[in-house]
Amino acid sequence: GNQLTKIIELLTIDKHTRRACISIYSKSDTNSKSLDIPCNVFLQFIIRNDYLYMVVNSRSSDLITGLSIDAVHWQFIYMLLFNELLIKFNGTLHLGKIIYNITSLHLYETWLKDIEAWEFNGEYNHSIDITTTYSSIISKLSLLKVPYYKMDIQSICNIFELNDKSMS
Repeated sequence: GNQLTKIIELLTIDKHTRRACISIYSKSDTNSKSLDIPCNVFLQFIIRNDYLYMVVNSRSSDLITGLSIDAVHWQFIYMLLFNELLIKFNGTLHLGKIIYNITSLHLYETWLKDIEAWEFNGEYNHSIDITTTYSSIISKLSLLKVPYYKMDIQSICNIFELNDKSMS
């Protein structure tokens, strides 16, 4: 079944559950010889004191091509779940935080020159602020020929006509 739907169900039934986990890494990944296995192992959602938290557990992440891209994806999923649960809890839920547990966070030497050339002027905020709910995305995606689990974040944004202004 769909893991996100189950998470919503679990948290709606018992907002103190510790079972709201999404498995990403599978049993077959353990025996795989491929380098293309999930770096992110699982996600957990918890509600504490009416705040929703998302915990991302990663076995490995490259600072530039891993974490920087994954962070946007996780924020998107977090906001979708939050908005869905906000409705179910009649507006009493609050945004908590996304917590990252990364066993091996690394930076490849090939990126060092690029990083040295970057300019940083003050604080940078790349958070996503949307009001779309998970169930509305699923209902729209079900009308498409492509399974939603194979779509990337840009495809999802295009479906909902989200642009830089609505995602800043």
